[in-house]
Amino acid sequence: MYAPLSVLLLLFGILLVGEAGYKHSQLWVAIAYAGWLIAFALGAFVYPRVAKRLEDAVEQHGRKSDEAVVQVRRFLALNTIEITVLLLVVVDMAFKPGA
Repeated sequence: MYAPLSVLLLLFGILLVGEAGYKHSQLWVAIAYAGWLIAFALGAFVYPRVAKRLEDAVEQHGRKSDEAVVQVRRFLALNTIEITVLLLVVVDMAFKPGA
């Protein structure tokens, strides 16, 4: 659902780097690209699997089962990792190490 927006974000980021006179080879830009790639991969490949496992656990064992709770915790841990990566990208872009 958000994949088209994240691709637009990347496209505009690439255009803005050139427009602002920075180089794509600068450390802070490379870190931002890596963070974007990690977040995109999590959203495209990992979240769907974790969500499917959660859905299956709820269907088979119920919402309050131990298995469902484990899957919710996995989902929240994944979400915490993604938010942390994106926050680090924002910090990276604010301080621009290596610029």
